[in-house]
Amino acid sequence: MEMRMRLLPITLIIFIIMAPSVVSDSENIVSIMAPAVTPDGFGVLTEIEIEVIPGRGRVLLNTEPFVGLQTQNSEKIAADIASKYTGIDHSDKDIIVTFRVNASSIDGPSAGAAITTAIISAMSGTEMRDDVGISGTIEPDGSVGPVGSLPSKIEASANSGHTIFLIPSEQEFIPVIVEVEEHPSPGWTIMRTETIYLNLIEYGEESFGIEILPVRTISDVIDIMLNGKLPSTAVDFGGDLGIVLGELNISETSKPLKGLADETIREAAELIKDVEGRLVSTNLSSAQSSVVISHIDSAISELSISKNAYTSNVLYGAANHAFRSVINARIALDLIKYTSLDVDSSLSYLGSRISDVGRKLDAVKIDLENLNHYASDRVSYEWAVAAEQRLTQAEMQFYSQGEDEEEIFRTLAITEGWLEIADNFYDISVDKASGERFDASTFSELAVESLVNTSSLASQFYDVSEYGPFWYVSLAEENLNKSWFVASYVDSMAASTKMYSQQEMNLRGLEDLILFLGDELSSLETEDSVWSELYRDYALFLLERSQKVQSINLLEDAMFYLRLSEAHAALKNTVSTFPDEPSTEPWASDTLLPLAIGALVVFFAILSYTNQKRILLSKPRRR
Repeated sequence: MEMRMRLLPITLIIFIIMAPSVVSDSENIVSIMAPAVTPDGFGVLTEIEIEVIPGRGRVLLNTEPFVGLQTQNSEKIAADIASKYTGIDHSDKDIIVTFRVNASSIDGPSAGAAITTAIISAMSGTEMRDDVGISGTIEPDGSVGPVGSLPSKIEASANSGHTIFLIPSEQEFIPVIVEVEEHPSPGWTIMRTETIYLNLIEYGEESFGIEILPVRTISDVIDIMLNGKLPSTAVDFGGDLGIVLGELNISETSKPLKGLADETIREAAELIKDVEGRLVSTNLSSAQSSVVISHIDSAISELSISKNAYTSNVLYGAANHAFRSVINARIALDLIKYTSLDVDSSLSYLGSRISDVGRKLDAVKIDLENLNHYASDRVSYEWAVAAEQRLTQAEMQFYSQGEDEEEIFRTLAITEGWLEIADNFYDISVDKASGERFDASTFSELAVESLVNTSSLASQFYDVSEYGPFWYVSLAEENLNKSWFVASYVDSMAASTKMYSQQEMNLRGLEDLILFLGDELSSLETEDSVWSELYRDYALFLLERSQKVQSINLLEDAMFYLRLSEAHAALKNTVSTFPDEPSTEPWASDTLLPLAIGALVVFFAILSYTNQKRILLSKPRRR
């Protein structure tokens, strides 16, 4: 009995000493509800439980349901990001992840941001809000990446009682395929599919009364879910976007495009800031503001994609999406200026903008009058041909203005953009010129033949969308009329590539298509072609994005740029076989011999005539 009495205080002391540890461990269990999508497309919520316990730095997974490799990889990245964010080393801790869902297996990276947030909550002991849902991948740099099936996930989150839903910043607008019913004549009904861009912020608010907030990094997520802050919608170029316009790991071949990418990204960011500032200080109607805001949102979304491409060393993608951002920002700026004026002043402003862009077009055409000279240079022809294409695109765009103000401003913005790019590419072609030129006239027959074949093929093709096959055929015709034979051939090549790549998409299943594109791109030889390399890198970027957001449109774009890359590599090889351009200089080697012979003939003729005259003069005259 005495022994028992002695043991009791010791037991109580041990329990009291251990009690804080037990409480601490229990506080390190956190749950978060993350949306997922069933195979038949329905959104459901999955409970993810995070438990942090003393251990050896492991990330441990419960195997029921079975967890796929993509999810496992996301959990490891999430643990590393959580350690960096909190400053807490987890090498002496184990992180246990448990999924509670009525399914036999679960896979995909879309819960990465949610898992990261829950681990940070568990490690730091900070309580997490339960009225906020989120879907987004987590990248090694802490950025929140795109995911698929967001409309279904938003619906599931709203139905569970969430009032806020966080989405990746570049997915404010997502492509959605819808069916359109047309009645071309009485008794006839045609169903076709059309891609529209769904504004998820408006979709969430109007359909489910849930607020959709775009986030760029895990810091944005933590500010909302743990710290209770709401992010600013303004774009703070530089630190906020995380873009450092410095050295990139790029090849010498594509390096000239970096200057254009840097300049366009800066311009986009500055325009967005300007437009947002003007919108706040301008008194527009709700309808007018809605149109302007939609363009601002598109500009922000495109700039975010440009940032991702830039940091991935994909210069064409960075410049291309920054270009789209600039276009949307310019449209928004013009609309603000136009709608804030009275009727007479607004018409005057519209006319002035059309005149200004027309003068820019004429000026650039004069500045670039030597384009065709550089389009046959063996080293710089690709840049000069690209400049010819963009200049022709600017002309076609300018003379195809829409009827309403928004369409006119869109036309003007695109025209200005193409002119700036054409000017930039021309400067690069001059800078890179070798002086060695091939005989571009050889392309005249190739260009005509290619255009005839492509036009015939396009007549059987029903895609009349902007920048579709017919657009490239029209460009090829215009360039042929200007005797820009290489540019015409390249545009015909793009038109046929567009059609063949779309047909090829229909021959493969989705999984097979992804594997096929990956294999083709990894084995593609660019043959030192500038555009082959740029397009290949962009195709890889599109392929990666398509898998994250599950977009068939992005896959189709990846296929197009893959085939375009192959075509430019083949073109580079073709050009290398062409003879040098015949020189028109009188001292050139191919004309020097005939001239020398001719000069000798003339010289001896004069000499002979002089001698004969001397002989005649020396004969005595008869008396």
